[in-house]
Amino acid sequence: MASLAGIADFCTVKILFITATEMEMQALKPESEWHAIEQCITGVGLLNTTLALQFISIRRPDLLIQAGIGGSLSDAYQPGEVVAISKETIADLGSEDGDRFISVWDAGLSDPNSFPFQQGWIENPHLSDFSLNIPIQQGLSVNAVAGSISTVTWRKERYKEGIENMEGAAFHAMARLAGIPFLQIRGISNRVEVRDRSNWKIEETLQNTKQVVQHLIDTLP
Repeated sequence: MASLAGIADFCTVKILFITATEMEMQALKPESEWHAIEQCITGVGLLNTTLALQFISIRRPDLLIQAGIGGSLSDAYQPGEVVAISKETIADLGSEDGDRFISVWDAGLSDPNSFPFQQGWIENPHLSDFSLNIPIQQGLSVNAVAGSISTVTWRKERYKEGIENMEGAAFHAMARLAGIPFLQIRGISNRVEVRDRSNWKIEETLQNTKQVVQHLIDTLP
């Protein structure tokens, strides 16, 4: 697997910068005098992200960066904070059994250690390659964000903490498949709770995330 450590000092790094939406791209896109940055808007969701990134192994950028907003299951993180994602799972891949949720791994329908998963998670082995001064948290990719008491409750009971999003697992999987170093950055726009957009801080979160992304670009090896 490729590593940023293999890129010579002061060498131009070819970066593919990825967001789900045009709004996120316009707010978060970084600039650089040294590195070549290409933009990719995948569209929302796991399927759109997978389709948009199917040719990255041919294009061969040196680095993939995905950035966007998400919701926090934990009260330890406030809206407006920014985190790096260490690993991703698909949190709603399975079936409901009354008030319980049974994942495909718990049901024995899929091997939790089949590629790209390790114990049901898709890890990022490249975090140590970056100068990160932000918290590191796990990501929970979902097809539908939580908005009811029952969904919020079982996700918190099962995962305790994590950043809910709709694209991260597909991004991690495609990056691992291509063997390209990658990093996912998520700004926390809201807590995962019964839907109340009046509590969301999208503009502030995007501004803070942009600062983190730009600092990351400026401090690349």
